Amino acid sequence: MTALLTLSGIEKSYHDKRLLRGVSLVVDDSERIALVGPNGSGKSTLLRIIAGREEPDAGERALKRGLKLGWFEQEPVIPAGLTAREAVRAGASERAAVLSQLDDVAHALSDGSDMSRLENLLATQARLETLLERLGGHDVEHKIEHVLHDLGIEDPDRSCDALSGGERRRVALARLFFSAPDMLLLDEPTNHLDAFVTDWLEDRLLESAVPFLMVTHDRYFLDRVVTRIVEIDRGDLVSYDGSYADYLEQRADRIASEEKSESARANLLRRETVWMRRGAPARSTKQKARIERFHATVAGKL
Repeated sequence: MTALLTLSGIEKSYHDKRLLRGVSLVVDDSERIALVGPNGSGKSTLLRIIAGREEPDAGERALKRGLKLGWFEQEPVIPAGLTAREAVRAGASERAAVLSQLDDVAHALSDGSDMSRLENLLATQARLETLLERLGGHDVEHKIEHVLHDLGIEDPDRSCDALSGGERRRVALARLFFSAPDMLLLDEPTNHLDAFVTDWLEDRLLESAVPFLMVTHDRYFLDRVVTRIVEIDRGDLVSYDGSYADYLEQRADRIASEEKSESARANLLRRETVWMRRGAPARSTKQKARIERFHATVAGKL
């Protein structure tokens, strides 16, 4: 496994509310992760920090060299005046540059004046053809029409300005996948999508095997597509391997363990408080240690 993303000591506050308390996270190239937590806990904020759309108050964000992030926000922005076809095509902005480079290589090969470069030119051509295929291939218009049809957009040349909010989200999804990202960041991707399109998205995520971090309230969707749950709990991150159902079971066990530990701490605190109120002497090393332990218990350090 290769680390695609590393967060270290990320802090973030809004006004007087501290959302993220020095959190750290590593995402590998085979992971499909959901961020969960109560509303207002900082899920979308953390996703925007990862996307580079928002700066943390402290901490570091590191991406694998050359990593291409695909960002799907809650309200996707599509430039005014574009047709659905043009909006999707714009997702593969690298494609024009790749085609230009392929033309240059083809010209150099046809010239044939420098045979010493033949091996390097053929290797470059093969690499560029592979990249072009990722970006839709040579017949990109047919593929754009096909994916838009699958998403219920029957007329690819219809202006996005005339589409409903749900239809614009579908166009944005098509644009996202045509951009051929190495990793996806998805903020409530199933909002305003019907069951048919949600199933399409589920299949696409599983078939493409692109790693992702996702925020969604659709628990059934989560249970089918994720391999790890990361919960934001009072500003900290708690990680659980497995599906959403696995998360619920593991979380219940963790809470029970914490409640047991808290009960034991409360009992210890009661006993030590009685001892302290009796005027605990501090003459021996053992008694001094007990007094220090009492203060640590009060501070929540034990």
